[in-house]
Amino acid sequence: MNDLFGMSSGWVLDFSNRTFEEFFRHEVGIEIYDDAYRFIGKSKGKHLSAFLQAGQPAAIVKALTALWEYRQDGLISRGEKDPVNGGRERLNAVLRRLGGRPLPPDPTATSAAPIQPQHNSPIERLLQELEDEFARLHSMEDAAQARGYAFERFLKKWFDAGDWMPGPLSDLLASRSTAASNTEAQFT
Repeated sequence: MNDLFGMSSGWVLDFSNRTFEEFFRHEVGIEIYDDAYRFIGKSKGKHLSAFLQAGQPAAIVKALTALWEYRQDGLISRGEKDPVNGGRERLNAVLRRLGGRPLPPDPTATSAAPIQPQHNSPIERLLQELEDEFARLHSMEDAAQARGYAFERFLKKWFDAGDWMPGPLSDLLASRSTAASNTEAQFT
């Protein structure tokens, strides 16, 4: 995050202390200069680092998304190209890991080839839905009872899907898991 938001020298983008405080109050609903975010240091960058470590995942997602939008607006208004390669993809990975939605596509990006529609089979779509729902369950911070009900609904969908899929659902999921593990092992 240091290179995305210019935090290495204690700054965060082009914020003054006042505008940084107002930004977090307005966009995230927190007091960024609260003592809870002072345990690393007193600069804007240190407060943001502390917030990224100690804040609630939903608030962190909100803050990172708002900071990205602010950053992009500044680049566009100055007519500058993004100096950080792969920043959007790295931030999207963090947002997903925290249970948030990825950033919208870059409106200034030009693609070399037109985007082809995906032709997923109904089984593939269902498996993707199950994986997405399981990821949402994993990131839930609701009360235990609410998480339990959500997990129960997930299991019902899982077992219902197994009734009409060709071959056992567990075999299909196991093959996807093995393929994903093999791909992951290639990059580690």
